[in-house]
Amino acid sequence: MNEFIARYLNYPLWELFSSRHAFVFYRQLKSLEASQWKGRKYLQALKNYKLRHLVSHAYKNVPYYHHLMKRLKIKPDNVVKEEDLQKLPILTKDIIRKNINNLVARNYGSNSYYASHTGGSTGKVLNFYRDKTTHEFNLAVNRRFWRWARYDIGTKVFYFVGSPYDMKQYDTFRVKFHNILINQVNINAFNMSDDLLDEYSLKMARFKPKILHGYANAIYLFAKHLDNHKMKFEGPTAVITTSEKLYPYQRKFIENFFGCDVFEEYGCREMDLIAHECPAHDGMHVASEKYVFEVLDSKNHPVVHKNGYAVITDLNNCAMPLIRYMNEDMTSRKEGECSCGRQLERISGIEGRTTDFLSGQNGRIVSGVAVTTYLSKVEGIQEFRVVQNIFGKIEILVVPAANYTDKVDAEIRKFMARYLGDNAQLKIKKVKQIPFTKSGKRRTVINESRHII
Repeated sequence: MNEFIARYLNYPLWELFSSRHAFVFYRQLKSLEASQWKGRKYLQALKNYKLRHLVSHAYKNVPYYHHLMKRLKIKPDNVVKEEDLQKLPILTKDIIRKNINNLVARNYGSNSYYASHTGGSTGKVLNFYRDKTTHEFNLAVNRRFWRWARYDIGTKVFYFVGSPYDMKQYDTFRVKFHNILINQVNINAFNMSDDLLDEYSLKMARFKPKILHGYANAIYLFAKHLDNHKMKFEGPTAVITTSEKLYPYQRKFIENFFGCDVFEEYGCREMDLIAHECPAHDGMHVASEKYVFEVLDSKNHPVVHKNGYAVITDLNNCAMPLIRYMNEDMTSRKEGECSCGRQLERISGIEGRTTDFLSGQNGRIVSGVAVTTYLSKVEGIQEFRVVQNIFGKIEILVVPAANYTDKVDAEIRKFMARYLGDNAQLKIKKVKQIPFTKSGKRRTVINESRHII
């Protein structure tokens, strides 16, 4: 499909027939393209204005926040700027599960929001509601991010999606027809056997996408497959990874193989895209027009220059306000201005979920990045996963290559002992393949013990 036709004819017509507002989307996208270059004072004033509206609305129309603020003797006038948010407690997933009905705005009809859910990778489902009235603004935020990687409407894209829930939605005539109109090919990252990878390779050769977009591990495995089989194509102009932590060794391999920039994006299903790399690749820019982004320590105090919990307020979801929502991701702030000139605040990137760290002896906490970086360089390992089931007990699943020997086991044990302690309980298990998580992700480090930071 011609990109010009897909962008300026197919997309607007599809949105019109879907009872959505393409012109509103383009107007808001134009506004966002301008606001990213405006000064920090402008963006802060915009955030504070939206925050005042959100808190006032939540107090008047959302039972959970009304009762909470009454109990704490806080009025909307007490929360008028970003710093004032610290007067309100953190919103956790457990609180949402227990108060799901009381978090929905009473002045919103059921046709003004839609239900969704997340939580497949942890096994605990979280249900929530998204505001339909801000759909076009959310799309505009996403599109501005993607344009930084030269991915616009109609640009040919290979999209790796692994969630069984998403794949079920995509496997309909309507969605397949829509994808043809906008130049998108969906690849099932939940099933990446050698035979299917060969099939995906042929699809890529025929389609010649300019963008690869999707699960970080899926794109990495696809690139490894192409490299192992000496397959070369007319390369994409950019790769965008999402949904999973992109480790340095994966980024380096993908960049070298495809010969293009790799952009990492960050979001969560509860809120959509939150932050994205720009062409400077110096951290991720947060959509400051849409979010208040805090980084807190275990005592809920703000931290700078070190990792903390991501605590996010979505300024646009009035159907079910998520104010100071802790989604269990870990990151750190990045101070100063980016060389790209954008005035949007930055984070250093997502270090991982709280479940992407390992607990060692005497309170040692080891980032999954350190472990994966080492294991990726060990000769004789094709794939791996590190799982900590109980505090102090770790299982490393390894798909061995032909040159795997007992010496590799000894090297792994020595490395893990150095970081986790000499008495750390460690088991190395050789498997034929690494299983997917329930969400379709290929997580490389999983801590199920919750003994974290």
